[in-house]
Amino acid sequence: MQIIDAHIHADFDSQWLKRIAYHCGVDFSSKGLTKEMESCNVTHCVSMGLRSLDMGMDIHAPTPYETAENLRLPDITYIGGINPFFAGDKYLGRTRECIASGRIKGLKIYLGYFPFPPDAPVYRTYYRLAEKLNVPVVFHTGDTESSNGRLKYAHPLGIDEIAVEYRQVKFLIAHLGNPWLMDAAEVVSKNENVYADLSGFVAGSDDYKYVLKYQLPRIREAVEWIDNPSRLLYGSDWPLTPMKEYIEFIRTLFPNEDNQEKVFYKNALQFFNLGSNLYS
Repeated sequence: MQIIDAHIHADFDSQWLKRIAYHCGVDFSSKGLTKEMESCNVTHCVSMGLRSLDMGMDIHAPTPYETAENLRLPDITYIGGINPFFAGDKYLGRTRECIASGRIKGLKIYLGYFPFPPDAPVYRTYYRLAEKLNVPVVFHTGDTESSNGRLKYAHPLGIDEIAVEYRQVKFLIAHLGNPWLMDAAEVVSKNENVYADLSGFVAGSDDYKYVLKYQLPRIREAVEWIDNPSRLLYGSDWPLTPMKEYIEFIRTLFPNEDNQEKVFYKNALQFFNLGSNLYS
């Protein structure tokens, strides 16, 4: 079975990610990523990112944040990070050009890392752009790696209002809103234009015993509440965990092979409009 990893971080210049990867036992490099993809039959990845500092996002990063050209890989689709502090007309125009050129295939908003709710006026401008150019919007939701994060802005319930207002835009709740899994599940279940990825439940290799014992039942309950595998995407959050172990972990949630094919491949193909990327 081919796999699309719908949530990785491939900004290989990031010192923060390098340190995380080291502690997680991951070779955070283009060669390391290629090797893991080949060994796990991952044929394509979707890379998210905004320039990071220690334990947080760089508030001076430009919008959209793009992975440098010399670091890009052919089997990666890139999503542009939005910095609400640098998001005025000039940056909106730059974002429009990046999408039109195909350098980015969607937008990523970092709820919780910046003190803005999903319905902030600055973000609405980008939802309208996403609607016009037919690209999806991904939200970081749930816990933040930074102790400076504001959790009230990262709660997935705020996405419900946006989903109702912008019905033509596809939205994705990253990390299934963890730890607010059931709230995120209800937002996905209610709104046909909202999806979720299953990334970020494990950091490193040592967390699996804990997650399998304590987290897996909660994740399974949320997946069962959604009751629609077509609205869920596999993502690993690499380099926070090796791909092989995470694939096996997520596979336990979907014993049916048809559902596995949706979650691990078909849903990402459709959500991120990857057909032209994979078959051109």
